[in-house]
Amino acid sequence: MPEFTKVSEDSWRYKFCETKVNVDLHQPVSPGRGWSLPMEDGQGWNMGVDPKDYPKRYLRAPMQLMHPEALVLSKAVAWYAAHTSDEATERIRAQAHLMDIMAALRWLISKKRKLYVPQTDVRRHFCLGKLYDAEEDVRPFLAKVLTTADLTRALNLRSGSGSK
Repeated sequence: MPEFTKVSEDSWRYKFCETKVNVDLHQPVSPGRGWSLPMEDGQGWNMGVDPKDYPKRYLRAPMQLMHPEALVLSKAVAWYAAHTSDEATERIRAQAHLMDIMAALRWLISKKRKLYVPQTDVRRHFCLGKLYDAEEDVRPFLAKVLTTADLTRALNLRSGSGSK
């Protein structure tokens, strides 16, 4: 199972099988230099991987990261599609989506951030409600990061009693 371990405030270690990679987050990012993850305060994260961690590859190339807020919303839809599938491989994929969702929710809680779902996005509200029903471990996390209105809408839509 792939895992990230926090080494310091701006450094993480990624491990999967026998591959170990140090990941450094640098903030702020100079405009036009590398890729950055935009944040509300105008700052960003620049993610560089040190080539000495994996010498056969050039790893200072830009890496695309999805902000945890966007990750939860997109993974909830992917989780629901995989969760409701009859194929075993899709059920395994649903567990991977769930792990990503949990990691993003933990990050949002640690940063005291809320997850805002556009009111017109019925599909994401529905999938978040189904996730809330199916995965007991997710419930306290969703309750903390979703606004009261979004959580209520998600729970109403998942049971068919909400307005669509």
